[in-house]
Amino acid sequence: MSSKQGGKAKPLKQPKADKKEYDEHDMANIQKKKEEEKVSSHFVALASFISCSYKFLCFANCIYSMALKELRAKASQKGSFGGSGLKKSGKK
Repeated sequence: MSSKQGGKAKPLKQPKADKKEYDEHDMANIQKKKEEEKVSSHFVALASFISCSYKFLCFANCIYSMALKELRAKASQKGSFGGSGLKKSGKK
């Protein structure tokens, strides 16, 4: 009892849809929707860019403040900059 079909059965092909005919009013509406989608996609891209830029600036500000704190800590441990200042000669 062997069958000729092996594995999954392939789905039947769907008949192709007839092309719709649009009048000028329909074409204008379709064009308007395409333009609105284009503008909205640009807006979304711009908003995500601004969000990423803001996050980067916050991160950079955080790094800057941490580095500044470290420099202040080092400066407070060593005392004033320049060490002991000018050396005096042994002569009076």
